[in-house]
Amino acid sequence: MTTTSTGPEAETRTAFAQATAGTDAQRRLAAQIAACGVERNVAELELYGYTVVPDAAPLELFDRIRDAIVRITQETRDRGVKPFDFGPNTSMMYRLLAHDDVFAEAVLTPKLTALMTYLLGEGYALNVATGSILSQGANAGPLHCDNQFFPEPFPAQYHVAVGIWCCDDFSGELGSTLVVPGSHRRHRHPRAGEGINEAIAVEAPRGSIVIWTGHTWHASGGRTAPGDRIALHTGFSRPHIQPFEGYAPEDVDRLTKLDARLARLLGADLPYSFKGDSPDLDKLLSLAATTQAQA
Repeated sequence: MTTTSTGPEAETRTAFAQATAGTDAQRRLAAQIAACGVERNVAELELYGYTVVPDAAPLELFDRIRDAIVRITQETRDRGVKPFDFGPNTSMMYRLLAHDDVFAEAVLTPKLTALMTYLLGEGYALNVATGSILSQGANAGPLHCDNQFFPEPFPAQYHVAVGIWCCDDFSGELGSTLVVPGSHRRHRHPRAGEGINEAIAVEAPRGSIVIWTGHTWHASGGRTAPGDRIALHTGFSRPHIQPFEGYAPEDVDRLTKLDARLARLLGADLPYSFKGDSPDLDKLLSLAATTQAQA
């Protein structure tokens, strides 16, 4: 499916530009999507730029994630360190895979993996894994998209995508994310004040993952209800983009022993920033084979 329009605001996108039909990469992805039963979510990502994946993983995994975010946030405060915040009654903890292995389990969840492979191709990397807590009185944030450092117009392919783990129910008064459906087709950043009247609150029950593209306009919602809304933010990018978060070598060694797939997610098998006399040829060839197989 290809959609085109003309003029300076042309909204052009080739659906699933990540792999040419008939290639092994396309066949692998089709089988992965079918096995996970996320065909509807693929369609919604194309139509709206976001999707809600219900029953995305066992509820006990969401509960362990929630407990870990609360514990890590409190441990940080107990050390006398103020967690990062994005406004009153909010907090955000970063680099969570360094703190608890439950987050390594989360980023390898099959449904999340299938949809991120659809959006970003095989071999994508972990960009961020952060935990947010929104409490009563938190204000809504500004509309933006996660292509913060991209010039306009945005490319046809997605290079960044995000999955939000709903450890609590998401709705308007509970502090749900706001999205502008279809904004991914504009291929640009929102202008000041633009899109506010088009934004809707995502409705998602606990146990869901909300996924959107790097092109999609969205904002954090305010919370008027008592209590907290806790979420895990897992952001991913194509392997040529430098991740926002970094992990110490000892953390990478420990995590890759848990699951070899974490080597690519954490960038351990990427050829960049080599410090010897020459690059690692095996890493170069591995990355080239992964990306070129999808062309």
